[in-house]
Amino acid sequence: MSIGDRRGRASVARSALALALLGTAAGCGTTYMPSCEDTVRVVTDDEMLPIGLTVADLSADLATGRQAPGLWADDTPTTVSFSATRGEGAAEWIESEPITVEERGGPPFSKTYPMIAVLCAARARIPIDLSLTTDDGELAIQHGAWATASEPKWSDGTSLTVDIDEEPGAIGGLPAFDDWFGDETTEHGEPLVPDRETVTVTVMDEAIQGLIGWSGEYRMGDSHVGWSQTLLSVGGAF
Repeated sequence: MSIGDRRGRASVARSALALALLGTAAGCGTTYMPSCEDTVRVVTDDEMLPIGLTVADLSADLATGRQAPGLWADDTPTTVSFSATRGEGAAEWIESEPITVEERGGPPFSKTYPMIAVLCAARARIPIDLSLTTDDGELAIQHGAWATASEPKWSDGTSLTVDIDEEPGAIGGLPAFDDWFGDETTEHGEPLVPDRETVTVTVMDEAIQGLIGWSGEYRMGDSHVGWSQTLLSVGGAF
């Protein structure tokens, strides 16, 4: 074999190796996503929590009845009454620490840091039985839920947030979506069909704020578009 032949074969080998390395590098990009890592432990009702309160304290606060003005979707005013009692099951304390999650893929040799921030808040979670009614009789929710008490970040007090997120028809005492919004459609003329019904109420001191309604999504071209519809706003919420 001549020197020229050997050089030609070596050149081909180097090209093949370069292509192989390029193919490998194409998947070597990394995205660094901020996230939270939770550590959950069961707590007793009389244990003093890092927020300076016990589960018994928080439960007693929720049991205190509160009222606030409400506004229906058609701008009709009402009065909303709220209370909650300690439900069955263990309460939890959740420590939450910020972490960075690596996701492989993307342009070769790239490092991507999305411009988003996450708030990792330590918190207590308490099972409760919620009562949420309006004085006009249109709303009479009695439902199990979780109440979350977070460490205060921007205020002097500890707030309690009650969240319910269920499939349509699961929350008793909630009016039917079609009774209020059955004739509303997407921009393509398709009827809105809810995927979830939600109740969110925040309690701080003697005040309550909240939103009650539905959410879903519909297809527009190759994309899915999310939507939400508020049935009742409580205490001038949001």
